[in-house]
Amino acid sequence: MKNIKFLILSMILSILLAGCSKNENAFKVTSGNVTSVVSSYDFEENFEKYYKNYYQEVNHNRRKSIPLWELRKEYAAVAISDLLLNSAIQNNRITVSENEIKAKENKLMNFYGSQEQYKKMLANQGLEQQEINEIFKYEIQLDKLSAKISSNKVSNSEIENFYKENKEMFNLDERVRLHQILIKNNDENLINDLIKKLETNIYDFAKLAKKYSQDEKTAKFGGDMGFVTRNDLPNDIAEEIFLQKVNTISKPLISEEGTHIFYVTDKAAKVSYPLEKVKNDIEVYLYNEKRRKSLNTLVQNLKKSASIEYFDKTLHPNYIAPKAAISKLLNKDKN
Repeated sequence: MKNIKFLILSMILSILLAGCSKNENAFKVTSGNVTSVVSSYDFEENFEKYYKNYYQEVNHNRRKSIPLWELRKEYAAVAISDLLLNSAIQNNRITVSENEIKAKENKLMNFYGSQEQYKKMLANQGLEQQEINEIFKYEIQLDKLSAKISSNKVSNSEIENFYKENKEMFNLDERVRLHQILIKNNDENLINDLIKKLETNIYDFAKLAKKYSQDEKTAKFGGDMGFVTRNDLPNDIAEEIFLQKVNTISKPLISEEGTHIFYVTDKAAKVSYPLEKVKNDIEVYLYNEKRRKSLNTLVQNLKKSASIEYFDKTLHPNYIAPKAAISKLLNKDKN
């Protein structure tokens, strides 16, 4: 799934490279010598992706309690914040070399272990190399912009204090990598048919999960639940699963949700990581937190001096939808 940073970046690029192709505009942002005008067409197109990808896949529970018009305002605020950052990048004439982008790519490639795995990740995310390079470039620009504001250097004492205060994060319980097919109506014929197919070829599990599983969260990912602990599962199911061998399927197991067929693909023993093992990870996390805070402070300051004009008044932070508009947007939400 493409994350929100790429969606915002795609909007920025469409503004910088193509301009607004429609007459109606959503809002205009002027900061320093840079003016960005976002067309209604670009806003709605990118909001649709944001809405589907972020709220339906990542945070679908929150989506049920927030009206669509509030989500549109929220996305507009995020988009404006990123446009202000992009303006700051241009006003400060921050450039990025090809070598810097290549170094960023090599670092991510090392994280995935090989060029083959890296390419596979890009394919799974639906990203082309040019798109990921633009993301690398933007991240490097943000690093440089943040460094101009404050020092994001992380000291050894900060790393040690974080480790001491968050030791539970580095003590991991026994885990299994779990995949599931959920049949909510407990259709015995279908369940038995699936078991037979999996006994013939267990590697068809992902394909069968996408087609038959009725769990909205995992079906589209081939039933992949990621690594889970005993506490993530009902007690009776956990007892069965943690006795199961790798690369085997479970017998049909019943819960309040329906009937599950589980597939265990990996196991990880309980482990406690010493500081030396996680020091680099903590440093990266603390650096990113410092960068995030410094950029948030910058955005708040830029908002005070920037000119932000809302052509679409429904995107203004103070807008509250009248009953008629709420009803209309809720009907759209259901479609």
